[in-house]
Amino acid sequence: MIGSGPQQQGERPVHFNWLHFTDLHCGMREDRWLWDTVLERLRKDLAILQPRCGAWDLILFTGDLTDRGTRAQFDELDAGLTRLGDCIAALQGGRQPILLAVPGNHDLQRPETDDEGLSVLAAWLGQPRLPQVFWDKPDAVACQTIDTAFAEYRAWWDRRVAPQLGTEGRSN
Repeated sequence: MIGSGPQQQGERPVHFNWLHFTDLHCGMREDRWLWDTVLERLRKDLAILQPRCGAWDLILFTGDLTDRGTRAQFDELDAGLTRLGDCIAALQGGRQPILLAVPGNHDLQRPETDDEGLSVLAAWLGQPRLPQVFWDKPDAVACQTIDTAFAEYRAWWDRRVAPQLGTEGRSN
């Protein structure tokens, strides 16, 4: 999806352009061979779109960047993002857009079914106080379960996304 929204700032129009990707599922064994083909087709499409849209300021990835949230899959994602970033930078005179991502239900390593924190999270809707405990007590068992499940996503965010935002060390 491509977006552009002109706004007025004084007398000068201001544009903010973005690219939106979702459900890449990078690292899926069955589809690994497609990655090069998809990137090549995307490169061609972006070369056609960029003159019409202008420079992209932001790339949004909303969910399921990987298939199982493993370090190897995030490393594979990084390699693809580097290629995509290089392609976009070449189209816009070296300018790289900011990358933002939101994890999806495939960007984690699922806990064992007998995980105590998982049991607490399963009771989320039935215990009105639980959401407040979750946010107020980061060392609570439910928080630990979430932290563990998304550890590789967080590590990826810290090394790939946070540095461009100037938020290193503040991923929580």
